[in-house]
Amino acid sequence: MKNLIFLLLVWSSFRVFAQDIKIKTEGQIIHIGTSKDTIIRFFDAESDFLATKDKSYYYRQVYPVENEPRRLYRVQAFYTDTNLPKFYGHSLNYDGKTLKYFGERVSYFPTGKVESVELYDELSYLIDTAYYYHPNGKLKALVYYEPNKTEAKSNFSHYLLYLDSVGNMLLRKGNGFFRFDYKNGQYIEGELVNDKREGIWTGWDHSKYEEFYKEDILINGKRYLPDGKINTYTAKT
Repeated sequence: MKNLIFLLLVWSSFRVFAQDIKIKTEGQIIHIGTSKDTIIRFFDAESDFLATKDKSYYYRQVYPVENEPRRLYRVQAFYTDTNLPKFYGHSLNYDGKTLKYFGERVSYFPTGKVESVELYDELSYLIDTAYYYHPNGKLKALVYYEPNKTEAKSNFSHYLLYLDSVGNMLLRKGNGFFRFDYKNGQYIEGELVNDKREGIWTGWDHSKYEEFYKEDILINGKRYLPDGKINTYTAKT
C-alpha cells in the first residue's frame, strides 16, 4: 500500500512539472517555476543526442538539487509526444553529458505504467532489490544486486523471480528461464542455473544469434546474418 501511494505521488509531481515547462521547436526553453540552471537535451529512440526537439523521442532535464552538500542533480525525462514521464532519478555530479546515477531510479513505459524501479550506490552500481514490470503492469522480475566488496566492478546479480506477462512463474531463486530485454527490441534469453547462464541462449541484436554458456562463461556463438551467412565466434574473438 505504501509503494502504491508513493508511486501515485511521484506520478502527480511529474504531471505538474511537465505542465510547467514549455519547449520551443528550435530547442530553446521557457522556464516557468523551475530552476534556471536546468539543462534540457533531446534524444532519439536509441538515446542518441539530437540538437532540437524535432523528431526527438524524449527529452531529459537535469538541474542541481538546492541545499544539498554533495553535487547532487535531479534527472527526469519525458516522452516528447505526450509529456508523460520516461524516467526520473538523481546523479552525483554532471559534466553536461555523463550521468552517475545515485539512489532510486524509476522508469516508465510510453503508456505511463512503471517499467522498473532500481537503486544505485555512490559508484553508480545497482544495489538491493530491483523491480521490473511487463507493459501490462504485471510483475516481470525481481533481481537482487549483492554488493561486490572484493573488486571495483558491478555488483553480483541474484535472479529471485521471473514471470511471464500473465503471471506464470518461469524462474525462482536463480534457476529457470530468464529473458534480458534491451532497447530497440534487442534481447537474449535462456536458462539460468544458480544465477549463471547455462547451455544455449538465443537473442536478437540487429540479427539473430545463439550463444553457448558453461557456468556463465561464453564458450562459442553463432550470428545469422541477413545475407544467409553464419559468423562463428568465441569469447576471445
